[in-house]
Amino acid sequence: MSGTPPIDSLVQLINERLKIGSDVYSNRNVANQTTNSLPYIDSAGKLAATGVTVSKPVYIDSSSVPQTGGFPFAVPMIAGATNTAASVVTIQGSATGSADELMHLTLVAGANATATIAGYYRATVTDDAGVVTTGAYYMPFYVLN
Repeated sequence: MSGTPPIDSLVQLINERLKIGSDVYSNRNVANQTTNSLPYIDSAGKLAATGVTVSKPVYIDSSSVPQTGGFPFAVPMIAGATNTAASVVTIQGSATGSADELMHLTLVAGANATATIAGYYRATVTDDAGVVTTGAYYMPFYVLN
């Protein structure tokens, strides 16, 4: 059994290294990992890692591998059909009452500007209660004049 460390030293090594803040190594002969990666268990039951992009949503793909980026599926916006306090969109920003400052703020007082429809974006609406017809609806976006 030469070359095999005693079990107590292996337990000690594991207890020392498997802690939050410890360096992660791809194997014992390679330097620690420096890229953004997310550990997971692969389909063979082995520890694996995949690169992730910071500030992007993380989801699990059909192969059970974590991915980052735009979701390739619809994301429900409200988790309860009876929740009357939830909004589909929350908008927060800064506005002014001065007509000469309209174009550089995120909120514009309607009385201070006129607008022309520049185009539309499509939103799919699904009403689980069946009151509103489920389908594609087009919502205008405007240019301030």
